[in-house]
Amino acid sequence: MDSDVGVAVVSRALDPGRRRATAAHELGHFVIGDDYASDVSFAMPDKRESVIDVFAAELLLPMRVVADAGPNISRDKLIELAAQYRTSWRLAVRQGVHAGVLDPSKARRWIGGHPRSRTSWMPLDGRRNLTWNRFEFRRATPMP
Repeated sequence: MDSDVGVAVVSRALDPGRRRATAAHELGHFVIGDDYASDVSFAMPDKRESVIDVFAAELLLPMRVVADAGPNISRDKLIELAAQYRTSWRLAVRQGVHAGVLDPSKARRWIGGHPRSRTSWMPLDGRRNLTWNRFEFRRATPMP
């Protein structure tokens, strides 16, 4: 196996925002240089997973964007951002908390009421059945 190649598999069964969040999370593993292990969930410290989650969230919906929406962000505004950035509802709510514009107790209530009908979106180029079957990433060659 080529050590400069990483592969991630993302289920088509997930909603589009969740697929993107999963793909970004897996890319985070590649970027920080995790080695693949079949028991990775047991071997990896929780802190590393948290760092990877932050990487994925920033890649998909930067905290600055959420913070710029103003203090005490409304649910409708957060739904709009989740749809605009095509990310999962859970990721958008977490970013609201991290940006300091959403109270954690309110966030817990919002996560329980997933706005599925409000965040369905079409890919930006108008294609309906956009799927990713396999991702392949190559490490950049180190600079001298």
